[in-house]
Amino acid sequence: MTRVARRRRRRRLARPSRLRATDDADPAQDRQKVTLAHCRCRIEHGKKGKCKRRVLGYSCSEKSTSIPTEINSRVTCKKGHRRVIYTYQQNT
Repeated sequence: MTRVARRRRRRRLARPSRLRATDDADPAQDRQKVTLAHCRCRIEHGKKGKCKRRVLGYSCSEKSTSIPTEINSRVTCKKGHRRVIYTYQQNT
């Protein structure tokens, strides 16, 4: 796959829309790293893919609802007492 094709594919897939973390979570920069790493992991498994491995030491779970044209998901990533929670909407 060429660089341009990969870039086009990434644009079509969803990016996180809302980012939230518990009080004892890592700084904002680390939250964003976890979120983007999970997003990349999802993309590796296809357009409707789910990430089933640890991401930067965080274990992530995803709850989603979907209709034929879109997927709405809430992702919670945990590492000990730390939590990173974000939501995204993806058009299919």
